[in-house]
Amino acid sequence: MDRRCALREGRCATQLGCKAWESCSDDHTCVVAAGRCTTAADCQAHESCDDTTKRCVLQPNRCNTTADCGSGSLWGVSCAANNQCLDARPPAGNDILLLGTLSEGACYMDAVSSILTPTQVQVGFGCGTVGFKLAPNGRIYYIDRDASPDQLKIFVPDSFKNEKGIRTYPSDPARNDIVIPTPKCGTGNVVEYLMQAGTGGIAYRCADTMNSSREYYTLQGAVLTSAYSPVAWNADDFILAYRDSYTTMFVLTPDRTAIQVTGLPTRPPISISARAHPTGFLFATFDYLQGGPEQLWHIDHQGVATLKGTYGDFPREAPWRTGGILDSEGALYSMSSITSPKFVDLIVKRAFDGSTGTVVYSEASAPEDVNYTSNFTRLFNLIHASTLFSGP
Repeated sequence: MDRRCALREGRCATQLGCKAWESCSDDHTCVVAAGRCTTAADCQAHESCDDTTKRCVLQPNRCNTTADCGSGSLWGVSCAANNQCLDARPPAGNDILLLGTLSEGACYMDAVSSILTPTQVQVGFGCGTVGFKLAPNGRIYYIDRDASPDQLKIFVPDSFKNEKGIRTYPSDPARNDIVIPTPKCGTGNVVEYLMQAGTGGIAYRCADTMNSSREYYTLQGAVLTSAYSPVAWNADDFILAYRDSYTTMFVLTPDRTAIQVTGLPTRPPISISARAHPTGFLFATFDYLQGGPEQLWHIDHQGVATLKGTYGDFPREAPWRTGGILDSEGALYSMSSITSPKFVDLIVKRAFDGSTGTVVYSEASAPEDVNYTSNFTRLFNLIHASTLFSGP
């Protein structure tokens, strides 16, 4: 029998007796080293534990200093006292973004801008990008279908390449974008995600499986909801959601009690756009059986829907189109176009006071020499199979 003294499990004489993420304390016990972790409980509230490196890493939209917030925001950004990256909140309307293009018909020339400032663009997108959302800190999230499997990412803007004075669109644009871990999907695809207003929190859904076709997981691994299809998530942790055949709406309370929404038209409401509001949710809808009208409703935390107003007509110079997206104050933005004397894409803003809408974006305002013909020194974000998106 070997009667030599041996260290007990978890004890140490020197650092060599501990694991790589541990340190040997004065009482000869292996303890988690500063900045290292075995679980999220070893980290600060705004950090997660990286399973591979055993290091505490910042959660998305969280920070210790402003430098942690990166430079991907379209507006100024800073690190607040609660470790949230906060964007200088854009005025209503400026928070509606256009995923457009610098060359119509070329998905490899995509660009993003506010619809109000189409000459101020950011570039660096691949062709397989979908599901864009604007986070409260001004960063842009999307799902990358060019990745394998599909990944949730944060967009990091790229610069134009400049070779001997010739500027070209950046190649391999997704290489520097930030991958958001979605461990519940394993090797499967991320298919949808929900963003929380205020915090920028994320919940994601994986490709349908027999057991989890509707489960949304938080980045911390908890199930946000599994029996409902969420459409908006506000800062107070209330969720607006559908169930079953998308004919009945519910408000899910923070403890996930389901309250059926009351007060909406008796016919199934068709959603145009929904977003979070400090006292509930804004919900733009129309009655498809009657052919209109398009209306804005406020749904409070008790599930009571109150009509706020009706959207007016499109202006004469912009033909009516279905669909649209809400800004933070409830105005509805929709794409339109004219064909004479030449084809021009438009974006129309309509308030919910019944007044006639106004054109807030027109390709006709683009200078003659822009994008490629200007060697990418003068830019204008064009519309072609494009998408409007906003914050939560």
